[in-house]
Amino acid sequence: MKKYIALTIILSGCSQLETPAIRIAQEELEQKQELKEESVSQTLKQAPDWFFKVPVSANAIYTAGTSTSPDLQLAVDKGVLNAKRALADRLKGLISSKTKLFVKEVGQYQETTAVKEGEQATINLIKEVNVSGYAVKEIVPLKQEALYRTFVLLEYPIGKLNTVQLETLKRQQERESANNAKKAFKELEAE
Repeated sequence: MKKYIALTIILSGCSQLETPAIRIAQEELEQKQELKEESVSQTLKQAPDWFFKVPVSANAIYTAGTSTSPDLQLAVDKGVLNAKRALADRLKGLISSKTKLFVKEVGQYQETTAVKEGEQATINLIKEVNVSGYAVKEIVPLKQEALYRTFVLLEYPIGKLNTVQLETLKRQQERESANNAKKAFKELEAE
């Protein structure tokens, strides 16, 4: 009995010693969580309106992107890359989806219940999309703790307004025409 009491006193003494350390660790975790939440709230307040509602135009497609980095240029580059990926998806993104649903009734009469199982898989495929001709319309850099966050808005002219894409298409057609001419002359010489 004396051993049990002594063990209880020792254990309760140990738990008293650990309690302040545990309490401090919990407070630090809570402070970090509060700082994260405050940072997220601040980012949402500072984000430009066009990031959440991209402009709409009959002459261009707009996409937005964002990223962070401790280096400002890298934050800009990553933001542009994210916006270009969104642009490629809008131009030529393919989506595949598969859904399975299984329903089984268990029981009899009023005691019947339906057991449902379901699964869904979706794949978004973007493969080699030419996004040449885009322009960076706006860049908004922000300081976010020890990082830079950039918001980027791209503008992609549509149709005849996209001179870069038209020039690329024209050169491609010229190359195809020259190749067809060479092929025709080789066939003629062979005859």
